[in-house]
Amino acid sequence: MSKKRRPLPGAGTPGKGRTEKNTGADLLNTDFTTPNGGGQGMRVSDFLMHGEENAIPAPVLALLYGYDRDTRKLRKEIDHEREQGELILASEHGYYLPSDNPTVAIQEIKQFVQRQDARLRSNRRALKGCKAILREHERQEVPGQVGPMEGGGEDV
Repeated sequence: MSKKRRPLPGAGTPGKGRTEKNTGADLLNTDFTTPNGGGQGMRVSDFLMHGEENAIPAPVLALLYGYDRDTRKLRKEIDHEREQGELILASEHGYYLPSDNPTVAIQEIKQFVQRQDARLRSNRRALKGCKAILREHERQEVPGQVGPMEGGGEDV
C-alpha cells in the first residue's frame, strides 16, 4: 500500500501534509524559490507538515524560510505566528503542525505542553537560585559605602 504524498514545501502547494518520515536532508538539496524572510505573505507554518514524524529541524527550516540557518530569527517568527493563533508544535526532531488525525493531534499537543511546562519549571528553578544570591548580595553592605542616613550629604 502506497502512502499518500504531498509536494515538498514551495513546490506548488506549501507544506501542510506529507505523511512519510522527513529527516530534513532531502529539503536541504531542494531549490526553493521563496524570497528571503518569507516575503510575499509566506509564513513559517506554510513550510511545515502535519505530524511529528514530519518535523523539520530548525536549521533546515530557517534555510527554507530564507534566514540562512539563523534559528534565532526563525524562533522569533514562530513566536509571532503562535501569537496570531497558529498552532506550531516542536519536539527534539524539529517544528511541525499537529497531525491530521485528531486523536494523534491531541497526543502531540499534550506532549508539546508537557515539554514546555518542564522547561518553565527548569527555568524557574534556575532563576530561584540566582534571585537568592542577588537578595543576599543586596543585604550585605559594601565596605566603605555610606548609607543614606549616615551623613556624607549636606544638611538642609
